[in-house]
Amino acid sequence: MIQAIIDSLEKCWSKQCDKDVFLAGVILNPLYRIQPFACAQKFTNAGVISLFVKLWGWFYPHTPHEIF
Repeated sequence: MIQAIIDSLEKCWSKQCDKDVFLAGVILNPLYRIQPFACAQKFTNAGVISLFVKLWGWFYPHTPHEIF
């Protein structure tokens, strides 16, 4: 069932959608967190932190670089 959800999301996101924002939304959702993506190697602790650092840079481009 989880793989079907991931496949469905991949199909939808291949249409020029900003998938990183949606992934972060699912990860931050207290009902799901990282569980739907647990089987994907991209979503290790380092991968999730990298995702949030990239999103922080997109949303707050004038943040001093010392934070990162």
